[in-house]
Amino acid sequence: MAGLRVCAIIPTLNEAGRVSDCLTALSRQTAVAEALAVDGGSSDATRQAVISAIPRLRQAGIALRVMDAGKGRAAQMNAGAAASAGDVLLFLHADTLLPTGAAAAAAEAVEMGCVGGAFTHRFIEDDPRLSIISWWANTRSRFARLFFGDQAIFVRRDVFEALGGFRPLPIMEDLDFSSRLRRRGRTALLPLRVRTSGRRFLSEGVGRTCLKMMWLRAAYRAGADPWSLQRHYREVR
Repeated sequence: MAGLRVCAIIPTLNEAGRVSDCLTALSRQTAVAEALAVDGGSSDATRQAVISAIPRLRQAGIALRVMDAGKGRAAQMNAGAAASAGDVLLFLHADTLLPTGAAAAAAEAVEMGCVGGAFTHRFIEDDPRLSIISWWANTRSRFARLFFGDQAIFVRRDVFEALGGFRPLPIMEDLDFSSRLRRRGRTALLPLRVRTSGRRFLSEGVGRTCLKMMWLRAAYRAGADPWSLQRHYREVR
């Protein structure tokens, strides 16, 4: 399995203020062969920000493309996966920054027999309350092997296809996918830390948002309809 091609798939929607930083961090990934920014109908300058980064990533040996898909993160990620040529698919949120060496570590984990995995999590913002949330997220991932989208989930392509990709859910598509992934084989929580925006917690209130997210996840696991739960999940872009 030597020489695995890693493809980064970035779902975007009104992320003009953040996607450039995401792509800058991506340009430092020596193991990434291609990247697809899959836009869900942005009304801001997201597409222009991605297009302006194409020469920079080309210099780094990464072929960056922009494509459109129906609105919805699951649909966007599935469309990107279908259009990619990667052996390892790495799903990267537009407000998340990969640490140097992350893509190579993901490829190595797959070469060592993992079907997929994710990275240890931290927030970009320096806030003790957010640090506690990261600690809990990492502890949960380490023991339950449940990964969320802002941890940059990666997966072997053939496994992704066998699982049918992400289910068309309005929320919790990452929880659903990682739950099915862990039943497929060994997964890895890599120690390299991705950094992601804490804007949802900071804009809605850290304590209030924590309680809401815990309630949403508990309701989802209890069988609640994700489309009904979506009403309680406000966009923060």
